This record gives sequence, C-alpha cells and structure tokens, in this order.
Amino acid sequence: KLWIPDLEIMDLMSFETHKILSKLEGVWIDSNHEVMYALASKITFICQMDFNAFPVDIQVCKFRVGSFNYPMSKIVFSNQLIPEDTIIKSILDYKITFNPLRDEDTHYMALGMNYSTAGFELVLSRKMSFYIITYYLPSGLFVGISWVSFLINPEVIPGRMTMLVTLFLVLINIHNTIQTNSPKAEGFTAIKSWVIGCIAFVFGAMLEYSVILLLLKLEKMNVGYYKPYKQVPPGHSARKAATGGRQRYTNTDMAFFCIFPLLFLIFNIIYWWSVAAWRYNTWNICSQEGRGMQ
Repeated sequence: KLWIPDLEIMDLMSFETHKILSKLEGVWIDSNHEVMYALASKITFICQMDFNAFPVDIQVCKFRVGSFNYPMSKIVFSNQLIPEDTIIKSILDYKITFNPLRDEDTHYMALGMNYSTAGFELVLSRKMSFYIITYYLPSGLFVGISWVSFLINPEVIPGRMTMLVTLFLVLINIHNTIQTNSPKAEGFTAIKSWVIGCIAFVFGAMLEYSVILLLLKLEKMNVGYYKPYKQVPPGHSARKAATGGRQRYTNTDMAFFCIFPLLFLIFNIIYWWSVAAWRYNTWNICSQEGRGMQ
C-alpha cells in the first residue's frame, strides 16, 4: 500500500480530478528508489485582489501547498520546478508571470508548530491596450473637440450649446459603461478618475459659455453694470458699442481656447506620470522578489 501525504492547499475553493475511463494518475519509482506520484487535477483557489488602480493594476496571487497534520519536523515541502511564463497563452486581460515564493511564505505557524509549504507566486499584470483604445483615446478626443466651441460665435446658441451638451452626455455614457464593466473597488479607480477629469473639462467649457450667455442677457436687459445702449460716448453709435461688447466675449473665448489645452496637458502629465510610476514600482517589487528567490 502506497502512503500519500495529507496535502492541504491554502485558500482552496475547489479541487477536481481529471477522469476519462479512470483517474489520470500514475506512480513512478526510479533507480534511487525515489517515488513520484502524479495526479491530473483542476484547482481553483482564492486570491485577494485590489482594483483601485484598474486598469493599470498588478495582482499577486500565492499558490501554496502544505500538510494538514504533519509539521516541518516530519514533512518538508519544496518546489521541483516553477512553471515558465511562456507555457501559458492567456486570452484574459492579464500577462501572467510565475515567481518563487518568498522565504516568509514557505512556512507558517499553527497550534504552536511550524508547517512547511511550497508553491509559487502568480503575478497578473493587466494589458492596457484595449482600455486605451476603447476608453482613454475617445474620451480625450471628445475633450479636444469641445475646444472647438470657443471658436464659435457666442450668439450662435443652438450650434454651440448642442455641441457641448452632446459631448457632455457622451462622456457621461462612457462613465456609466465603465462603472458597469469595472470590477468592484473601494474608491475611484484610475480609469474613473480619468473620465471624471474629462467630464470636468467639458463641463468647464459649458460653464464658460453659460457665463457669456448670462452677460449677453444682462446687456440686452440693460441691468446694472451692463448698459451698453444707454451710456454711449459722444461720436459712437449704439451699434459700435454692441460690437465692442461682442468683441470682448470673443477675446474671452480665445483666452479659454489657449488656457484649456494647457490645463488638459498638465492633467495628462500628472495622470500618466502617476500611473507609470505606480506600475513601474509595483512591477519592480514583484520582479526583484522573484529574482531574489531564484
């Protein structure tokens, strides 16, 4: 009768053995009287993930196997090999990398005894190309298109307002799509922060135009400070005064046409620098831990 150790898989969710006509298993004994027992199986285990950096997140999952009853004084587990990164062709959003376990993860204390474990770290780094093409690029282009509104005459209310409202609603729809399709996170994810920033820029263009419309309305009503038709200097007609008022608003539009792209550029620099720095630091930590254990 062959003795088989009482294996325990940490954070196990399900364990299924592969079976065709019988279980896919086998026993091999080499010339050194070493015994190898193999069993084909499908293992599902739980991995704690943090999606606050989605879609630039990097997840680290630990697969560990140990003994349920026997401490290190009786059984010591060690890795025969670590899977190569190239053996898995994933169709998921992640690039998969295998690293050895860190020293502190090769054993644990329970009931006053030290238990041995073996396994590997599974590093999942999300691929960003899909999200850049689907969400980042269109939303950034919509912000750029909103700047065209500064070149439209303020008195062309239907065309300018329709353009800004349409862009605003499209960005709101993109935000709702991301909210539906994104994994659950404690706060704002990286992609939500980007879309909310884009919404804020389009809303700023709408707010600027709303202020101009308010000033135009006050001029037509001759309210308070805005009385261009009542106080006309000698030698000037009311038409010239009104033209001067419109020119003032045109200058305001041109000022915002220069300021908004500059602010959006600063926003992009801060956002992408933060994203790149976080991803680079996280990847370096995972890579250094993997190299240190090899």
